[in-house]
Amino acid sequence: MPADPLAWKVRGGKIKYVNRSPDAPSGILALKAKAIAIAGESAASMKGAGVALELPPAAGPEQFFAQDSSVVVQLVNSTNACWSTEFLAGDTKKNAAKGFKAVFQH
Repeated sequence: MPADPLAWKVRGGKIKYVNRSPDAPSGILALKAKAIAIAGESAASMKGAGVALELPPAAGPEQFFAQDSSVVVQLVNSTNACWSTEFLAGDTKKNAAKGFKAVFQH
């Protein structure tokens, strides 16, 4: 994601990135994150689309990930800092050929 100051907003413990261009160079259209010192209260979400978004091929015609017991999602920045979470099968809200959505619940 570019360091475009017009696309980024930081306020308190929250950060938001929005790229309104349909041909975003990274494929990332929106990113939101908030840091809370209380366990389980921090959150992050990302929305991406287009040919620039590097994703593995769908696991099959009915599901995006071949989710057995969990899916691990990682966000890595340009200095290789990494944020990671594991979504268990019960966290998954959508696992279709065109997308994946999960909400951490444990």
